[in-house]
Amino acid sequence: MGRPGGGTEHPFALMLPISKETEFLDTLQRYDIRCEKGKDDIYALDLPTSPAAIYFRFSNGYAYFSAMERDHLQVKNLVAPTALTVS
Repeated sequence: MGRPGGGTEHPFALMLPISKETEFLDTLQRYDIRCEKGKDDIYALDLPTSPAAIYFRFSNGYAYFSAMERDHLQVKNLVAPTALTVS
């Protein structure tokens, strides 16, 4: 749930299945989308038209994306894809 003035109360991430990290990064480059990898393996996307900072990292065969807070993407905060499946 959003707070007045922006932001979120709870961490969240969008998970996009990625089989080949280098191909994904090459695709971003082809569309002139720049990103920079930090020491924590979290990438910062350079999207001039975005109202918020966008971050992503690779893990578990996915790219996890989050807006505004790179800490949401620390390894300890990631949810394994198997934890999201319904039996």
